[in-house]
Amino acid sequence: MNHKTRVALLMTGLVSLQGGLAQDTIDNQNVEDIDETTVGRDRQWSLGIGVGGEYDDNIYRTPNNETDSYKIHIRPRFQWEGLQGPNRYTLNYQAEAGFFSHNSDNNYFDQVLSAQAAFNPDVRHSFNIDGSITSSHDPFGLERTEGLERDDQDDPDKWYAWGIGGKYLFGAPEARGNLEFRGGYYRKEYTNNHEYTDFMDYQTFDLGSSFFYRVAPATRAVFSADYTDTSYDNRLDGSNDRDFQTYRLRAGVTWLATAKTSGEILGGYFWNDFDSREDNEGFDWRVNVNWLPRTYSTVTLTSGLSFVEGNTTETNTIETRDIGINWQHQWRDRVSSNVFADYINADHKGIDREDDIWSFGASVNYALGRNYNLNGGYRYTDRDSNDDAYDFSRNVFFLDFNAEF
Repeated sequence: MNHKTRVALLMTGLVSLQGGLAQDTIDNQNVEDIDETTVGRDRQWSLGIGVGGEYDDNIYRTPNNETDSYKIHIRPRFQWEGLQGPNRYTLNYQAEAGFFSHNSDNNYFDQVLSAQAAFNPDVRHSFNIDGSITSSHDPFGLERTEGLERDDQDDPDKWYAWGIGGKYLFGAPEARGNLEFRGGYYRKEYTNNHEYTDFMDYQTFDLGSSFFYRVAPATRAVFSADYTDTSYDNRLDGSNDRDFQTYRLRAGVTWLATAKTSGEILGGYFWNDFDSREDNEGFDWRVNVNWLPRTYSTVTLTSGLSFVEGNTTETNTIETRDIGINWQHQWRDRVSSNVFADYINADHKGIDREDDIWSFGASVNYALGRNYNLNGGYRYTDRDSNDDAYDFSRNVFFLDFNAEF
């Protein structure tokens, strides 16, 4: 199947869904939570601050000669929300400043500003728009510095990113058929160490559509089609040879909360068209299931296939397959806990590298009052690669204090 045929097939799948009716409120919690009887305007805001510390026994994620460090972090946050009838507007700002006991060159200040707007002119039409601007960094030992020995004269790679996305939802929530169209753009640029980081600047553009058909009061069949175009700024040997396009077709089921479960299970097919090497394709899936054995206890199972931007000059994309389980439990009015375990298989397309990454952890949260809490715990990560230079294990112990105003 050539490139033009695949584009035609995908676009046919997108537009053919227009015979459906309405949007799926399951996939649009912002709209679902709005009380459409609200009149006039209502605004509210909140401030928050988090202060904490952690001990990391391998901050550079190296297989040998591990370096440990303590870190103090401060996390201020702000949220504003405005309601006007059935419409909702939100603005969020979050920042994090980190300070290391080993080598102050690792210190950082990250921040993200995001905004969302949900417009509902009538029961059959809904529009959702969101955007964000991020200033952040890659800790040494991640992205391009994986497997490298730390040079104390190098600053961590810093980057800037922005993105915008939107959804159009057509039809009444109680309709038997439901339709959603979506699209988005994302751009990421590195702002220092340009000699080493320019090859990682990239942008993505995506389109998608889903059709939902109600087969039971709380259950809907789902059919979806998605297209993503990824392009890198650098051109090796004068060609755009790291760019690629991803196509995904899925079908499955999604359901609202019953007495015990809620979630979605989707399966299908994907294929990647690469500009300069052999294409690949295979089974595609996404699972997200919540099980409530008790009203105060939730077990979440997740699994799926995803694609992450390449972090070497030869890597187009990193194809990941993951499975994870999370258990949240409320022991007392003030005491709750969280336990998780994850496994990721990461196949670096373009080079001979494949990683198996295991992680697990646990935390306990204690509410000091209505707006104050303490949270402490432990995380462990182990990466086993077919290239020994990328192996590492890491233990992190942390304690945080959080306040909301």
